[in-house]
Amino acid sequence: MIRNVILHLVGELPMKADIESLPTAADAGLLCTNLRTLEGRKPVSTEYLDSVFLLPYTVIRFIEIPRASIHAAGLDRDLPVGPAELPAEAGAVPDGAHVIVTPPPRPADTTGLPAEDEALEQIEPDAELLRRIREA
Repeated sequence: MIRNVILHLVGELPMKADIESLPTAADAGLLCTNLRTLEGRKPVSTEYLDSVFLLPYTVIRFIEIPRASIHAAGLDRDLPVGPAELPAEAGAVPDGAHVIVTPPPRPADTTGLPAEDEALEQIEPDAELLRRIREA
C-alpha cells in the first residue's frame, strides 16, 4: 500500500489518499482508500471515510507520490536515485538544482504557406461587422 499520495484534481483542491499499487496505462481510473483533504479531514463530497473510491483519470490532473511513501512501500528499486543525466550542451548545473530536460522544438514546416503578415493582409473585414461597429 502506498500511503499519502496527493491527488491533484481538476477544479478542486488537492486531496490525500492511499493506493494499492502504482497506476498503469491500462487502468481506467485510480482505485484509492482513505480519501481526505491535505489537512486530514473528510471531504465534503464523501459520506463514509472507509469507502473505496474509483476516480476516473479525466478528473485527475496529476498524481504526486512522495519519495518517502514509495520507499515505505518498498517500490523505490524501480525509480531513479537522482535526476536524469543532462546532455553535454546543457552546461554546468549547480548541485541540488532540479532541471527538466525537453527535446529541442522541431522546425515548423512552412513550405507553400504565406507569411503571417501576408495572410492578415488578405483578410477583408466583414461588412456586417463594420456596420455594427459604426452604429455602436
